[in-house]
Amino acid sequence: MRLFFNDLRSTKEATEIGRFGSGSRLRPSRPAIAFASVALAIAVALVARSTLRSGGLIERPKPQDTTVSRGGDSVQGDDSWLLLDRFEQRVGESITAARMSTLALEYTPAGASGNSVRRVATGIVLNDSGDVLSIRIDPPPPGAPVVARDADGKARSTRWLAADHDTGLTLLRVDESSGLRPVRSATRAAVLGMSVFVVGNPYGLGQSVSRGHVAGLNRHVKIGHSKLGALIQLDVPLRPGDNGALVANLRGEWLGQIRGVLSPADPPNPDDKKPGVGFAIKADDAAWVADQLRAHRKVDRAYLGVRLVFEPKPKAPGAIISEVIADGPAAKAGVKPGDRVIAALGGPISDPQSLIDLLDRTVARTIVSLELDRDGTAQSARVETASRPVETNNDHNPIKKP
Repeated sequence: MRLFFNDLRSTKEATEIGRFGSGSRLRPSRPAIAFASVALAIAVALVARSTLRSGGLIERPKPQDTTVSRGGDSVQGDDSWLLLDRFEQRVGESITAARMSTLALEYTPAGASGNSVRRVATGIVLNDSGDVLSIRIDPPPPGAPVVARDADGKARSTRWLAADHDTGLTLLRVDESSGLRPVRSATRAAVLGMSVFVVGNPYGLGQSVSRGHVAGLNRHVKIGHSKLGALIQLDVPLRPGDNGALVANLRGEWLGQIRGVLSPADPPNPDDKKPGVGFAIKADDAAWVADQLRAHRKVDRAYLGVRLVFEPKPKAPGAIISEVIADGPAAKAGVKPGDRVIAALGGPISDPQSLIDLLDRTVARTIVSLELDRDGTAQSARVETASRPVETNNDHNPIKKP
């Protein structure tokens, strides 16, 4: 007791206290009172514990049996671990199903020969007919089909059908599609920070799974010759062979398709091998392109025949028209320079890029209704769009002008 009461009385003082008896006017010391209080508290605690154990007023909760079976072994834990185990199991099942909807592609582009120029990519199975969507698959030479391997490693002969020059999306078709599982489109759009899985074909290893999250939405990036809009920015490791890879949510549903990686052309440090920033085409946009390629073997996008002003600090929402191309669709409909497009096809236009994105998802020869602000006066116009003219750059590569 000396550890708790360092001023206990000596033996002599205790004898004198006993000599006076209980009727003595000598009062107990403070340490004695403290000692008695502690003893009383311990006694009360013991009685309360005994009451609880014997079925008192308060019922003691019983530990629940949370046995989880893992391959014949049993693991016991509390409810939180059980929920986590179930969650991981469900996610694993979803990703396994998503892997069954992808194909590891291997092909030789036209004009090349030999195994040294074999390329790898990833394809997504769209339907039971065997349509497969990938990115930037060049037409193979005659007699050299694209080889597609499913998640079980089975090789399937695949035919090249068509490609969209603007997005790079390429439509293929598997000759024998039995056993393939079409991808399931996501019921909800991607949101910032959400966890995603990427099922790709890094270095030709087959259906490999990487994990990351959505780092940005509605990105507009120039990849190669084209400026692509409404892209999903991803923080996830991407490697050669992941072009066209499936971007899935935790349910294994299709959110997007990997388009490419944005990396610095001249890194400040040549030894800096940090991965670039990945971007994916939204599933809805990719499916729309696939529908056009399947029906027409090309994507014939709408053309208004205008040039837009990209204001660094716009004073009002909308897209200001800086120039109207002579004899173009907009000119024939009475659109004038200086008009601000505030709505198109019944939807609001917030900035020039939103108008371009809308036209990218509109086929040529569509009647586009425009709501205009002309010097403060509301105007309207109905424009019958045309096909976008094709020009060439210094490298003689075709470029479609919006």
